[in-house]
Amino acid sequence: MSGYCAVKLAGVELRSACDDCKGRPRNGQLRFRRRDPVYLEGTQADAVFAVVEGYLRETRTTPEGRDQAVRLVCPGGLAGFESLRGGMFETSAQAITDAWVCRIPRAEALRGLEQRAGQFQAVISNLVDELSHVRETVLWLGTMKAEDRIIALLEQLAQRGGSLRFRLPMTRLELADFLGLSHSTVSRTLHQLRREGRIRLEGRWIELPRALTEPEESLLQSKE
Repeated sequence: MSGYCAVKLAGVELRSACDDCKGRPRNGQLRFRRRDPVYLEGTQADAVFAVVEGYLRETRTTPEGRDQAVRLVCPGGLAGFESLRGGMFETSAQAITDAWVCRIPRAEALRGLEQRAGQFQAVISNLVDELSHVRETVLWLGTMKAEDRIIALLEQLAQRGGSLRFRLPMTRLELADFLGLSHSTVSRTLHQLRREGRIRLEGRWIELPRALTEPEESLLQSKE
């Protein structure tokens, strides 16, 4: 949406263009359609990517040659951190929704960290938050049963989006891949959670329990 920048709200303003930008800088921002690649594993890490709107998925190629999802990059998040040290991208990134992403060349990002007040701390905070989410995901995959993995991810998405009511940014097949489950298990579990009243579900619209006490604000009752 015009006039809004999730990256600036997260405190990250690495470019001079950020000073008076309202989510749509005159240059440096890219529009990705769903399934468009953002960067590829093994290519030169020459830029950091700041997600203004939409969602990216980072994947890494397994020894068997399969692409394994390793991280979901939400609005306000950064992808391609490894460019800050140079070398090659360690993952591939793909848009899983339509997305607006600011591409910040490595030299400009490093200059922003050095010259713009508070940016070093802002980027470190972003990194720590992402590391925390990755650790949570590892815990889910190693210790939780299917329904608990799904609930944990939905709660994380709600927390990161600032609302208990949201549109799931990935298909059920992508959700299954991210959580290490089968497509049938995800579909069956989502419908079970709905029957039990633990979520509201309509297509890809999700509403978590605490929002059920505010029916007048329910997205599921709106025309959107």
